[in-house]
Amino acid sequence: MKTHIVLSALALLVPACASVETPKPTLEQDAQRWIGRPAAELLAAKGEPTKTITRKYETGELIELTFEYSGAAAFRDAAQNNNSRLQPVMLNGQWVMVSDGTVSTTSKPVICKLSFKTDANQIVRSWTAEGKNCRQ
Repeated sequence: MKTHIVLSALALLVPACASVETPKPTLEQDAQRWIGRPAAELLAAKGEPTKTITRKYETGELIELTFEYSGAAAFRDAAQNNNSRLQPVMLNGQWVMVSDGTVSTTSKPVICKLSFKTDANQIVRSWTAEGKNCRQ
């Protein structure tokens, strides 16, 4: 009888636990998910990089590619995947993060550069984030 009561109580708790909202991934967590994946998938999700750096041997063989996303572009994929209320907007020549499309005096410039390095097979092997606003 006690076992039946305990099992019934657990059955009620499991759906409640499943409905708990999971926290949104940080920029770092979002960047880390690209490690080991093809560069084509990264580009499809994040769009055109701000800058691409190619390193080749003297023979012309590819060593690595680096895709840089600067300013609001660094957050492009993370914001879309998280249904974030913060969105990047160009204001007076600077990217700022705004809430629900409204610009306020508390909006701050997006100073962040997110870089992804791929190997010769165009598989993402590492990433770096530089800038004071990278930890949104």
